[in-house]
Amino acid sequence: MRRVAKPDYPSFARELGHEGTSAFLVELDAAGKVLSTHVYETSGWSEIDEAARDAALRTTYNPQVFRCRPVAGTYLFRADFVSS
Repeated sequence: MRRVAKPDYPSFARELGHEGTSAFLVELDAAGKVLSTHVYETSGWSEIDEAARDAALRTTYNPQVFRCRPVAGTYLFRADFVSS
């Protein structure tokens, strides 16, 4: 990854004590551009999952490399939400 975007923890979710881990499988083209995202692991809270997905889409990725050439691939983006 070139730059990891930090997820925005929804304030109402934090206030309600909603916590969890959310993970998305991110499909990339050979330039590292996001083609799609798919839920890999849900936190159990839709607002947290959506915040993680938004961060996965804002993150910039390096493409995978095969035989010294960039190729399409996948990346697992994971975000932990814990209220303090």
